Amino acid sequence: MSEAQAEGEGQRMLGVGMLGYGFIRDLGAHVVDLLWWLIGPFESVSCTRRIWSAERPNKDSPGRMLKVDVEEAAAIVLRRHDGAFGTVEVSRIATGTQDELRFEIHGPHGALRWNLMQPNYLEVYDERLADGDYGGRRGWQRIQSVQRYPGAVFPGPKFSIGWVRAHVECLHAFLKAIARGTPARPSLADGLHLQRVLETVRAAAASGQWEDLPQPRQPGQSRQPGNGR
Repeated sequence: MSEAQAEGEGQRMLGVGMLGYGFIRDLGAHVVDLLWWLIGPFESVSCTRRIWSAERPNKDSPGRMLKVDVEEAAAIVLRRHDGAFGTVEVSRIATGTQDELRFEIHGPHGALRWNLMQPNYLEVYDERLADGDYGGRRGWQRIQSVQRYPGAVFPGPKFSIGWVRAHVECLHAFLKAIARGTPARPSLADGLHLQRVLETVRAAAASGQWEDLPQPRQPGQSRQPGNGR
């Protein structure tokens, strides 16, 4: 979620001619990739998208308007082979947000939720904890993950983590793979698979039907935590 469009920013993303794609690829790429890694694979997808304003004022040329021909928001439903499904929302006009990549996952024994704007904490709900007077031990808990992840050396584990650190970790994992002569993950094949998934999402939006999602060419090679993801 982002309010860049609501604030009048991000005009380079108003048209296919300037951007080459819409917000399904721009914002959806990050969250779909993350969810595929966490709880995928997914089997099929449906999608609806919308343009709210066909034109917007051109900040660089006062008095002129820019045509909007890419989606400003979309709602995506991803479905697994076992019937479980979830929704993904992407929007560039979500007033009140900044750069919020967030997820919430519910299962039979509990739930997880996380927000990029509060990256130092993972929220966990454990259904197996005892209930009782005043709630017992049951309830949402904030795990202070901060920089306590495998391989973290500097800054120390107690210091707050930020947006830049995630990118630095990705670069570190890539360079480490080169130094060790091992395959880098995520790989080019992973990136190509994600693009095929996003193209299928756009096809589902255009057709209004459920579409079968492509699967990784090498399904046995799944990405593992702690490798720059």
